[in-house]
Amino acid sequence: MQEPEASGTTAYRAWLVKARSDLKMAIAGAKDPETLDGAVYHTQQCAEKALKAYLVFKKQPIRKIHDLGILLESCAGLSDDFFELRELARDRTLTTYSK
Repeated sequence: MQEPEASGTTAYRAWLVKARSDLKMAIAGAKDPETLDGAVYHTQQCAEKALKAYLVFKKQPIRKIHDLGILLESCAGLSDDFFELRELARDRTLTTYSK
C-alpha cells in the first residue's frame, strides 16, 4: 500500500479515505468467521490511518510506524480528547503488526 502524501492542505483527507476503505474491509471480514483475522488487521489499519490523518491535519510529522499506542501518545499531546483512548489502548495489541 502506498501511503498518502504526508503533508499538504488536503493530505489528511487522503488518509481518511484510506481509513474508510480499511473500515469497510473490516466490516465485511467480520461477517465470516473464516476472515476474522483479516477484519482485525483492517480494524488496526483503520485506526492507524485515522490517527495519522489527525496528525497531518494538525501539521505534525508522520512517523512510519504501526504502533497505535505511540500514535495515540502523539495525538494526546495535541488534544485532551485522546487521553481516554490512549488509556484504553495501553498494553493492548490488536495484531502483531501493530507493534
